[in-house]
Amino acid sequence: MFKRALLCLFLIVLFTPVFAQNNADANAEIVILMDTSGTILPYYEDINNRVLAEINDKFVRKGDTVHVLSFNADARYEMSQKINSEKDMSRVVSRFLLLYQLGKSSDFLTGLQYARQYGSNLPDKNEKILIIISDGIFNPPESSPYKNYTDDQIKNEIGLLAGSIRKKGWKVYYVKLPYPADAVIRGLDSEEFYNPDASGKGGLGNAGTGQGSLTDVSKSFKDASGASSSELSKDKNDKFTITDNAENLPLVRFPDGGLEAHGNKLDFSFEVTNGTDEDVELHLTHIVIDNGLSINTIPVDSQNTKIKSGEKNAPIKVSAILPSEYKDGNYNIIMRLEFAEGKRVLPQVIETSLAVFPTTFQKLKESNGIWFILLGIILLLLLIFLIIFFAKRGSSSSNRARYAAAGSQNNYQEGDKRYPYQLSEEDDHASRLNAFKSASTSNLENNVSGTGDSMYSADTLDRVAAQKREDEILRKRILAASFAAKEPRGTYMSPANFFETIEIKRNQSGMTEIYVLNQSRNIGRRNIHIMKAGTSLTLGGGKTDNFLVFLVPFPARLAQVRYDGQDYHLAILKPEYFPYEKSNVVNNCIGKTITLVSDKGYHVYFTFREYESPTEKLNNVLTSIKYDK
Repeated sequence: MFKRALLCLFLIVLFTPVFAQNNADANAEIVILMDTSGTILPYYEDINNRVLAEINDKFVRKGDTVHVLSFNADARYEMSQKINSEKDMSRVVSRFLLLYQLGKSSDFLTGLQYARQYGSNLPDKNEKILIIISDGIFNPPESSPYKNYTDDQIKNEIGLLAGSIRKKGWKVYYVKLPYPADAVIRGLDSEEFYNPDASGKGGLGNAGTGQGSLTDVSKSFKDASGASSSELSKDKNDKFTITDNAENLPLVRFPDGGLEAHGNKLDFSFEVTNGTDEDVELHLTHIVIDNGLSINTIPVDSQNTKIKSGEKNAPIKVSAILPSEYKDGNYNIIMRLEFAEGKRVLPQVIETSLAVFPTTFQKLKESNGIWFILLGIILLLLLIFLIIFFAKRGSSSSNRARYAAAGSQNNYQEGDKRYPYQLSEEDDHASRLNAFKSASTSNLENNVSGTGDSMYSADTLDRVAAQKREDEILRKRILAASFAAKEPRGTYMSPANFFETIEIKRNQSGMTEIYVLNQSRNIGRRNIHIMKAGTSLTLGGGKTDNFLVFLVPFPARLAQVRYDGQDYHLAILKPEYFPYEKSNVVNNCIGKTITLVSDKGYHVYFTFREYESPTEKLNNVLTSIKYDK
């Protein structure tokens, strides 16, 4: 206890010079993310003496605010303190002395995600500094959503988190603590690079940690964030210094609105701004795409591009062939760029959408339209053949008639001078027309006055009159319905905020689908999506909407589906199409039937369901069967 009191007194005295410093610059928000897993317990005093002293000397100024976060199996908030006096700094020191590194797990990704979310709520006007203190070991617990992540998924998630932090203008520093002496460490390339017992000369191997080979994510984090690594040596006499960020990475801007592929061909471009002091050459060789179900490393066709120092928005065009599993529909993907020679950009990982459209030939093939085209071509060829055939036949007949007329020219001259032949009684057209007129009049009179079987009988006329009355009633009903449809829709409530921040209740992903009554579901996975906690997807009748209603015409972006990691909520963006809802947010919308009303008054009913893969469902059924021995 006496030793701890002396240590606290030493730290307070050490940090006293901070209060003599002038506040020339704008105040800063200093966020310290501390790893409290058991693998760094041997460096408890080094962290409180050497590391904390360097943070105070290099970063903390009067008027700044220090935020302390920690993580092991999960992440937590420790404290936040504005530094205006020695007493304020003593609170920070005291809190650090209470952070004992006793956690059995180390969920680096959860800690990084928590720091990003926490920093997004800090004042925008202040400078933001993130300092991470960790040995870089990633050993999540069974409850972590990242427990079963593959190496590629870990790289993608680190790239997304680190890239998002750097894009917001944060300065990122990484204090790298030594590995435990008895651990076996591998990188995300699955290669073992740290094993104190590899020589077989005694060592503890990994017996002390109780773990198998542990995964290090330090390199991936440094590459994705561009942060320099400040190594803390095991020698307590060595001076520890946090180095400044040494790398100013080229900035990448991807196209707005997501990516589009036609068939299996993906073509897109992105722009690079080189803010470094040197020219850079970038040659994209592969893209790694994660659609939530599978991860594919895809080679690309891209030229080597030289970008001069200070050059802005240099375009890089990319072409790639998607795997066959990408059918028509919309996908939410995570894409990582891989350049030749390990070149890096910021951000190197993006989360975007991918819309796959069928080619014209595929549309015809799927709709059997190609058979109609072939049939049309055959009919056209047949028509051309018939035209040519009858044209030749007519020409031949004309020639024969001309020769016959030439042979009988003498008889023509000897006979009537006006006509080649004389009209007979059979060819008296006037007589034939008068006879037809008389017969028609007689038949009409017989039908009107006859048995009543004609179309002018009394019974027929009554039926026609009754049908006319029914048609009139039906027309009035349709007219009344059309006027009713034009009446104002229900109550006019304000739309929900499209940009509202979603509070995350539980860090886990979910899969859901929309079911629209009487709407075809034979559209693949078009209306089935995986959602991460804190994300949202749109619902409407537009091609860009994630959940598509195409039973009757609707405009785009009618509503927004939000997922907080535990429940799904429907935020109504266009209330005029939801006349029966009394609130602009439908909470816990899974299983609830919601009514849409189109501009023409058609009612469409839909609901959301948690999606379960048929394969997984069948597997669960099969594994639930127990056989007697």
